[in-house]
Amino acid sequence: MYLHGHSKASSCYDHPTKPIAGHLPPVNDPAIAIAVTLDGKPVTGLCPGETYDFTVQFPAPRAALVTVSQGTIPQSNVPRCANVFTSPEKQLVKSVQASWKVTCSMLGGVEIKVTSGMSSSGKLLKGQLGLPVLRLIQCPNNKCIAASSSSSAAAAAAAAAAAAAAAAAAAAPEAEEKVLTPLMDSQQSSLVMIADASKPAAAAAPVAPLTAAGGVLRTSAPVVPASLTQIGSGCSSESKLGYQCSKEVGKGVVLHYSLGGEQPSNACTQKSAYERLGGASKGSMMHFALESDLQGYLGLGFPTNPGSMVPADAVIATIDDKTATTSVGSYRLTAPITAGVKPSDGWATGLGAVRQFNLTRNSQTTTLCFSRPVSSAAALTSSINPAVVPLIWSSSTSNAFTKHKMQGSLIVNLISGKYSDVSSSSGNSAAQIAHGALMLVAFCALMPAGMLLARHKWLFGDSEAGRLPNTWRHLHQLLQLLAVLCVIASFGLAMVLFFSENGTGAGIHKLYTPHFGLGVAAVAVSVLQLAGGFMNPGVGHSALPMWRVGHYSLGWVAMILGIVNCFLGVLLMHDLKNAALVAWLTPICVLLGLMALAGLVLEVPKRTLERKGRYDARTLSYRPEVPQGDDKAPCSPTALEAQPQQQQQPEA
Repeated sequence: MYLHGHSKASSCYDHPTKPIAGHLPPVNDPAIAIAVTLDGKPVTGLCPGETYDFTVQFPAPRAALVTVSQGTIPQSNVPRCANVFTSPEKQLVKSVQASWKVTCSMLGGVEIKVTSGMSSSGKLLKGQLGLPVLRLIQCPNNKCIAASSSSSAAAAAAAAAAAAAAAAAAAAPEAEEKVLTPLMDSQQSSLVMIADASKPAAAAAPVAPLTAAGGVLRTSAPVVPASLTQIGSGCSSESKLGYQCSKEVGKGVVLHYSLGGEQPSNACTQKSAYERLGGASKGSMMHFALESDLQGYLGLGFPTNPGSMVPADAVIATIDDKTATTSVGSYRLTAPITAGVKPSDGWATGLGAVRQFNLTRNSQTTTLCFSRPVSSAAALTSSINPAVVPLIWSSSTSNAFTKHKMQGSLIVNLISGKYSDVSSSSGNSAAQIAHGALMLVAFCALMPAGMLLARHKWLFGDSEAGRLPNTWRHLHQLLQLLAVLCVIASFGLAMVLFFSENGTGAGIHKLYTPHFGLGVAAVAVSVLQLAGGFMNPGVGHSALPMWRVGHYSLGWVAMILGIVNCFLGVLLMHDLKNAALVAWLTPICVLLGLMALAGLVLEVPKRTLERKGRYDARTLSYRPEVPQGDDKAPCSPTALEAQPQQQQQPEA
């Protein structure tokens, strides 16, 4: 049974969500009571380092599956899943009592989740309780802080020696104090300070309050960056991974960032080797993490030009679930192709990657993490202003370095926490929109309108002259010429502007090759059809029937190729750029629908004129309507013989 054996779970955090083993889908049961206590007292938050007791009460005996999203259950009875506890097999229980060990590395929010059943069939009943993990400063008698402090005599001696050294340094006039300069005006509570590396620091001393002299903050004690103690005023939301801020930069993609201090502790950074590069101070370290629901590679980097993917420095991570291997490294991006991704070391540290089940999103989440100093000679951008940090990110469904399924760019202010998107204003994005718009206008508006006009040229008929003037032909040629010019301009945009970003296009997307191929074919046929239109042999020429077949056929082929390719382009933009389908499909469908409706409406009077003999598309003749009873109607043989012959114009 699922609840007892947990054998059908795909991960240690999995609970049934669909019908399974004779059970109906689980529903919430408010009668399930979950309580967490410490020393017999209920709690509303968890302190890292503590071990809590929790109880799950049911109104009637049930089989139960209990999981915790972080930490472990010492009484766990499920192999390889220390966070899971189940009721004994083939036994129904009225309550579950166990302990919960909260580790010092736990961050954010945690959840106890329960799924229960009263029999081998019927509906499953579920409940959950969420609790926040408190910050260390909120936890009196915190065991994590106590564990990090040693009470040994050696430590006491070291502290005494440090204090003596500090006193000596304070008495020495030649010893200079560490100078900390605020990067921007702000309240003291949200200041992030960076040490001036050009000035030697005094020896460490006990924590002392900050003093101001001449607009410069001075302290002889290490400063804890504000990013570790208070969320910046401009943050989108608080990071659940321990960073200063977090922001959802794409669907299912979350960026975490902070400035100062050591690298935050979370599941990703625990797998990394962090050190401050080049003697960088704590305050000058920038920390980043990127989460994505996609199961391919992740990348986060620093472009030389905001909004551009190359050139740039980037950290890229891949996790192969089949071989259980993780690859994460720092790279120099010189070109938007695989050959342009080259290893580049020395500017990033604490690189890590992890894939785990995310309870909040109910999916597997891949996380990339790393840190870098504000200044690094090994980086392409050797010095970055923390108030203006340009970033690029990418997420893919594949581990191969191919075109990203999702990508974007933004600028973050690591001091205030604010951010601004730059993807929407990038030149390549505008070029892609213009490319699509020009193709849409050409193949869904101008070209169909030109074909519609050629078929219903009778609308320009002159009954007094008994023929069609050349007005319709000039308009038809103008519409087709404009359509081809739009096609050529759009194709040029694709080649010159953003085709260079994607290189040869190999591996970008499964629709890329057919879209590119159909585009080339549509452009070629459109140009050929336009050129052929100016080579009309004229009425009476033996080649006219063949010309008509070729001209009409090429027109239909060009338009169909273009319309199909427009739909492929919309799907491609949706997948690669997350473009809204409705924004592109609506104008395409409306334009084509209007053209089709106009064609159907105009077809009725056209057929009527042809049936009455008033209009002949082959000779371009157009005769006036004769009242009933007139035995010498223009369409009768007698009347036709009496009429002077009109000079015919060649058919288009």
